[in-house]
Amino acid sequence: TVPEPQAFLPCISWGWAQIQGGGKAVTPILARAWGCAVQFLRASFPDSDGDVGDDAGAVQWPAFGDYNEFQASAPVVALEWLGERSLVYLTVTNEFTVVDTVMMTLIERLDFSVVKLVYAEFSLSRVASTQSANGGSDDQDKTITIRSQCISTTFQNSIRSADGRILILCQEDLLAVSNLGIKQRVSTLEEDGEWLEALALALDHYESTIKSLEDRRRLRDRDLSKHPEFARGQRSEEEEWIAALLLRYMKLAVENAPEPVRDNSAGSAGRDKQQSRFIDLAHGHFQMLAGVCIDFCVVTRRLDLLFGPVFDCFKFAQYVSVFFDVLEPYVLNEKLDYIAPEAMTFFIDHCKAMNDLAIVERCLLHMNVTFMDFDTILSLLRDNGMYTALLHVYGRGLDDFATPLAELFEALFDAADSCNAKTYRRPDGIPKNLFEEYGYKAMMYIQFCLQGKMFPQGTSLEPAEKVQAVRHEVLGFLQEETHAAPPTMRKRGSANSSMPRRSTRRMLHPYLRLLIALDTRALLETLSIFFDNPDVTREDVQEFGRHSDGLCPDCQEITSILSHIIMPENDESRPGALSTEMDLPQESRDAFLDFVATYLLKGIISVSVPITMNILTRMSSLVMESNTTAHIVAAQQKAQARVLELLEALPRNSYDHKKALRIVEDAGLNRAALLLHRESLMALLQGGASQDVIKHHFCSSIDCYLRDNDRDYRALVFDYIKNDCMSSIVDCAARYHEPD
Repeated sequence: TVPEPQAFLPCISWGWAQIQGGGKAVTPILARAWGCAVQFLRASFPDSDGDVGDDAGAVQWPAFGDYNEFQASAPVVALEWLGERSLVYLTVTNEFTVVDTVMMTLIERLDFSVVKLVYAEFSLSRVASTQSANGGSDDQDKTITIRSQCISTTFQNSIRSADGRILILCQEDLLAVSNLGIKQRVSTLEEDGEWLEALALALDHYESTIKSLEDRRRLRDRDLSKHPEFARGQRSEEEEWIAALLLRYMKLAVENAPEPVRDNSAGSAGRDKQQSRFIDLAHGHFQMLAGVCIDFCVVTRRLDLLFGPVFDCFKFAQYVSVFFDVLEPYVLNEKLDYIAPEAMTFFIDHCKAMNDLAIVERCLLHMNVTFMDFDTILSLLRDNGMYTALLHVYGRGLDDFATPLAELFEALFDAADSCNAKTYRRPDGIPKNLFEEYGYKAMMYIQFCLQGKMFPQGTSLEPAEKVQAVRHEVLGFLQEETHAAPPTMRKRGSANSSMPRRSTRRMLHPYLRLLIALDTRALLETLSIFFDNPDVTREDVQEFGRHSDGLCPDCQEITSILSHIIMPENDESRPGALSTEMDLPQESRDAFLDFVATYLLKGIISVSVPITMNILTRMSSLVMESNTTAHIVAAQQKAQARVLELLEALPRNSYDHKKALRIVEDAGLNRAALLLHRESLMALLQGGASQDVIKHHFCSSIDCYLRDNDRDYRALVFDYIKNDCMSSIVDCAARYHEPD
């Protein structure tokens, strides 16, 4: 059995057509359909100036390349070009379809099942031959011929294009199908009251013809001169036509909006229920209208339209809150990165009425602040206490990192002056007043700056030189000795004359002092980001020059200021420190001593002798806090290792030797005491001290060996006596009995 062949004839149509990305230029395209497959073949003609060889008189046929293709829903029986970017085809299921060949989108689909078209039938035949052998004899071989026929129908000659129309030859009349322009099609939908379909068609036209690839690249580059709000004089005629369509729809929607029934306080329960239904209906109507207008303006990039006539319309109708409720998701999803100054003022008032100003800050973090009116937006943020957004706008928009910190500190000073310093902290760590809220926000901002990150997103600052500049700018501000209002506050008038007499503003180093009062340990952890950064320390030393003791200038200066504030009674470098003493808890002092000990070991700072002695006392006191024998032994080992490491790192003139010896002996740190005794012996033997003093240190050193918990370490006492004690005693005896 021979399978019946397919009964579909190929359809072809030549046309000069536009191609995607080619602008208005036209190219010869051959459209070909066979079955359900529709192909576009682009003609490429040979170069007439090329070498044609011996066949100079031969016809130069074009070559065809497969440009694009798609699958129809049913086999195609007719195909024809309609204009430079439209193709029509008819399928065996009587679907008459118009396709945009540039965007490859469906324009129109009509049902031709009731249209009696003229058609042609072809009788297609096929002959198949085969041989059959009977008994293997040649004279008995027979040739079998199989013939098959099928009728194929074509409508190709019934559909032709002429003068921008499709002429369709029917059995009783001639139909003309015109491809209406976009404005005519939109106007038809508008006259029929199908406004949403008209707007959708206009948007499709905008994205396919107006919004070019160059426009998309320009939008990604965030070119200020091309921002929609500032490009009001660069609109094309089609863009203005699309905008006028939206304004007509909006006017009609507002004029026909349901009227909300106001509460007259004199109606039945049924009437109240009816009023509520009408009010909800009006709210939903304007909510739908806001969604259409915002989406239309965002897609067409007409922010001047959105925050001009559209916003004014919602203000007039008193549905601004609905407008902003619909607008918010567009900003948070980064579909809209700009809000005009006047609209921003209403937006902030709207969020204040909802008691949720955090919405404004969340939105600002997703907006392009380089397009904003900085004077207006910063004033709004400052007046409403939205300092997270203020820090973001300054850093991202103005590339300024110290000024917003200064403004935040002004609010922090005011909060500190208005609350009790003894009630700042809260055990659960949740801020309970503005002092804690602003203070920890400032602390986090400083951490981001020292880490080279943008606040609050955490994106990296670039280049590396900018990171170094921001770190020094922020640290330089914190180290200021006296308070100075930021330039933005000076313009509005300073209130220094009205500040309380005990205000932190009047104290030395008010900025660091305020953060110390808030949370000393958190501040020290923040500063450790700078102290621990080897790049910062090394570049500081290279840029500013090393001190005679090789210390980092900034780190040393910060440590001196901290010691002046936290432990003024031990600050020998600043007379009169007690006059600004703060009432800090002991845990603040302990945190500072632990911080200083860490960087004394690294050799990047130095402190006064009293502070060093406090550090030794702090390290040794950890042994006293243990309450069991096992804990005491473990604590002694840990404390002894830390004390030994510190004593070996410090020069001998940085601490009081006798007091240090007494501290470690009282704590039972025998190996630390042994180190101090041996250092004393070296100094005494060189200085010619009395035999009794030398004998005391030798005996004490031997006791340190014998009191150690490690048996192997105790056995080292014999080597010490043999090698150190005996030789030193002989030298000492010879020195004292030497004749004059």
